[in-house]
Amino acid sequence: MNTELFNKAFHTEDHTKAYSLQEAMNFFWNKNLINVGELAEQAISKSCGVKQNKPNAKGSDLLDGSEIKYATVFYDRRVVYATIGGFKNKTGTIRGWVYEPVTGKNYFFLIPHSTYNQYTMSGKKSTMKIWFDKHGLPRSPTKNTHTDLWVHETDKDTFFNFKE
Repeated sequence: MNTELFNKAFHTEDHTKAYSLQEAMNFFWNKNLINVGELAEQAISKSCGVKQNKPNAKGSDLLDGSEIKYATVFYDRRVVYATIGGFKNKTGTIRGWVYEPVTGKNYFFLIPHSTYNQYTMSGKKSTMKIWFDKHGLPRSPTKNTHTDLWVHETDKDTFFNFKE
């Protein structure tokens, strides 16, 4: 770790505090200093029993060919959704994990390449949205131009035991 960087980023009293792992994770999470994508990759890899590819490897995050996407639901004044993107050079099934903070619920998706392939072409939209209502409950898109990703929702056991 770069000690000088750490010392510049945090107050002196933070340097001497003793934290449990959970407290430290909360501290860094609240300051938006955790790479959530990497954390999700490690958590899913460990839970699935499938090893991760090398960092920045083309094609997939896991050796089974699947890609991991983690998103938190975003609340705007008029719309509520989670965004999944970054499909360039992806060919396998996406394991999408979405956290909804109002209800505290996690949602799991297995999205086949045939569903997101249209979003990898140049000139097209490069993200897909998973829609919610203002109370944090799932809803289908209101416009028929959006893909309804709720048809790809799955339970946690299927998500973690999926084999490409």
